[in-house]
Amino acid sequence: MPNDELSKIVQRLLLARHITIFTHKRPDADAIGSSLALARALRTADLKAAVVSYDVVPSSLMFLPEVETIESNGIDHATDLFVALDIGNPTQISPDLYEAVKSNGAPILVVDHHGNNPKFGEENFIDDERSSTAELIFSLIKELGVTLDSEIATCLLAGIIFDTRGFSTRDTTRKTLRDTMTLMEAGASLFDVKRAYDGQHRAEAYRLWGRALMALEQDRFLAWAVITKDMYAASTTTHEDVTGLAAFLLTVRGVKTSFVFTEKGNGSVKVSGRAVPNINLIPLAETFPGGGGHEGAVGFELDASISDSVEQVISKFWSLYPEGLSSSRLRLSQLIPESVSKR
Repeated sequence: MPNDELSKIVQRLLLARHITIFTHKRPDADAIGSSLALARALRTADLKAAVVSYDVVPSSLMFLPEVETIESNGIDHATDLFVALDIGNPTQISPDLYEAVKSNGAPILVVDHHGNNPKFGEENFIDDERSSTAELIFSLIKELGVTLDSEIATCLLAGIIFDTRGFSTRDTTRKTLRDTMTLMEAGASLFDVKRAYDGQHRAEAYRLWGRALMALEQDRFLAWAVITKDMYAASTTTHEDVTGLAAFLLTVRGVKTSFVFTEKGNGSVKVSGRAVPNINLIPLAETFPGGGGHEGAVGFELDASISDSVEQVISKFWSLYPEGLSSSRLRLSQLIPESVSKR
């Protein structure tokens, strides 16, 4: 990544009077951790900075330092610079939040590690070879000349651990591990953050997973599971409890690609896709509205029934990977468990 892009971002930050940081809807550890770390670093440099999220922060991230400072009631009208973190596409921003940002009119800087980012900021620091946005924020903080403290280090380490699924993704590099060592030396506890990552699911979440796994479908190297509104109701769970299921399906023997189809309250279906290295899911994701992510981790939504959504995605997948099922076998009865299709 050219140093001049990073330098331009830093110079814009140093000239700002009031910086507001925001991230994507349904924020994860990389989004929240990176935002909190940057905000604290900017305040350490005597700059005014705030983090705004119109979506609720997941309960599994409440261990992060200064998470209670995240604002949800609107954007300060004094904001003269926005920083958008971990947002691969503007469609991933909560509509109300994005409308408020555009209405304010202040310039937007973008820091992100998604390869399909359209560079929607006035300045963009994007590197899809980094494991997480947290790695990029670590570089930015060093360029600012701010000394790491344990709070900043913990937030950054959380972003790295959660986004690499405990150092298990293809984007985990020697630099990732060197950064981790530096963050530990600054006071972050690898044990505590990894413990938070491993313990992010409630017992109710595993009951929901159990229902989905009972109807798990697999065809050669592809596996998929379905989460319906009825399953949510029966297990008293929410969309937050589905996080991690798609990655878990990759641990099934022989599975190289997985999808989880989640029925939302508004009638649409959220799809999470995961794949092992050398299978690029971005072309598939981009055929659906708002689709994007990384080669091995994508997400998108369909305005269709759960049954139609499964059929569309599985059909599209095999059209891109024709070494799998032939079109003659793509009958709905084979694509979705009978117990689900009858709902």
